[in-house]
Amino acid sequence: MHFDLPLGLFWNRTRRNIIATDFLPELEAGDVGLLGVAIYVEDKYLPDQTLKVALDQVAILHAEVETTPRLMLCRSFTDVQRAQAEDRIGFILTMEGAEPLDHDPYLLQIFHQLGLRMLSLTH
Repeated sequence: MHFDLPLGLFWNRTRRNIIATDFLPELEAGDVGLLGVAIYVEDKYLPDQTLKVALDQVAILHAEVETTPRLMLCRSFTDVQRAQAEDRIGFILTMEGAEPLDHDPYLLQIFHQLGLRMLSLTH
């Protein structure tokens, strides 16, 4: 349940269709049905750019999923079931370390609206 995919997308943010070209063949070959994809902000962005980098990762992930029909961002168990029924690879958005929240509970609500479903408080 842990794949730093959003970070990899962020590193390659000038490219498009990264998941389809770089990861989808291996995910399909491994018969992966569900993955936890973790927002992770590297120390070099702490503290001033933490929120921006985290939101960039989420935005890039959303764009990639929207342009790759084989993928689905799952926000509920029903979504997981639908992804399985439609033979799609489901992604559950997680956060590795709570630094992007900066002690602001309202940011957790925003990230939840963006699809965050699991949070590890520390790295």
